[in-house]
Amino acid sequence: MQAMLNTALVNPNTAAVDSGVTLLVVDDDEMNRLVLQTMLVRAGHRVLEACNGAQAIAMFTQHRPDAVLMDVMMPIMDGYEATQQIKALVGEHYVPVLFLTALTEGRALARCIEVGGDDFITKPFNATILKAKIDAALRVQQLYNKLEQQAQTIQQHNNYLQQEQEAAERIFRNIVHRGHLHESCFHYRISPAALFNGDMLLAAPLAAGGYRVLMGDFTGHGLPAAVGAIPAAEIFYVMTAKNRPLPELVRELNRKLKSILPSDIFLAACVLDISRDGVDIWNAGVPDVIIRNLPKGSPRYAASQHPALGILPDSVFSDHCVQVALTLGDRVYLYSDGVTEASNHAGEFFGEERLLQCLSEVAETENGVEKIWTAVNSFRLATEQADDMTLIEIIPGLIGGNAAP
Repeated sequence: MQAMLNTALVNPNTAAVDSGVTLLVVDDDEMNRLVLQTMLVRAGHRVLEACNGAQAIAMFTQHRPDAVLMDVMMPIMDGYEATQQIKALVGEHYVPVLFLTALTEGRALARCIEVGGDDFITKPFNATILKAKIDAALRVQQLYNKLEQQAQTIQQHNNYLQQEQEAAERIFRNIVHRGHLHESCFHYRISPAALFNGDMLLAAPLAAGGYRVLMGDFTGHGLPAAVGAIPAAEIFYVMTAKNRPLPELVRELNRKLKSILPSDIFLAACVLDISRDGVDIWNAGVPDVIIRNLPKGSPRYAASQHPALGILPDSVFSDHCVQVALTLGDRVYLYSDGVTEASNHAGEFFGEERLLQCLSEVAETENGVEKIWTAVNSFRLATEQADDMTLIEIIPGLIGGNAAP
């Protein structure tokens, strides 16, 4: 013990410099505490003392030291239990606990680590090793605290960005989805894969009766896929309100999107003018439009005939539309490829065959969209949604003679 004191009292005239670090020394042996206090004060640290684990927890709760030097075997509460409780108190914050031990048995040392210990300081104490281990633990603490501060800063920025995105999404939704999809002739579902929807679904009344509907699917999903939706929606609503013909609308959409979008973003879209008696369809890059007559049950299709909007120059762009007559009982279905490409845990796609099977089972009184949507979600079994999904059912028999306001 005298040798330990002699080691601790080297250079007694050397003035200690306050490091700003507070250490809690926990040991039931008063002489050990005295030796450690002498060494630590000489190193410039402030020192708190406790003689057992219970007192250590009380001291730690009151003073919150920067690190703890913890003996293992003590009365009332041993170092194992005290360390577990201290680690529970600090939560995710990092406070190093260095065990003071003369133990050499492997299981006992492993137990120190299991309860949250960060290192060992063996007895009898060596001033050089003691200083090195404490300095190393404090460096780790500084790095951890810096990472913790950076994580908090990142989280604050993320929260701010999330708030901005949510505000932008509300504006986006108010602009893009202000149409007439609430009318009884429409049943629809939209499910974005990200905060911003790369799919768009628009509906506006035609002056002669009926509705104009646009279902679009931008390349990808999220914000980059949605940047073209606002100008596209404005063109759609303005030109429809001005009673401009469908070919003129799609040509203007193509011209505008080609001028503003990067070359790797474009809009696959189907635009149609629909009334009780017939539908004009311009389909560019989305799945086939399905027309199914419920009493007869036989589907008809309007396949894509054009490249997506925003790809071709105006000189070679085609605005040709397909005209299809409608009869009583017909329903028209448009969907984005996110519906048929919804996958399950095995990586299988929902597929067109399952979709057509669902449609074949839709009764005249049923909502076909809800039937398909339920089937898709049951098939996915909560797997992550990989793409935006949009599905709409149009019932021409519910369209009034004049749908304009």
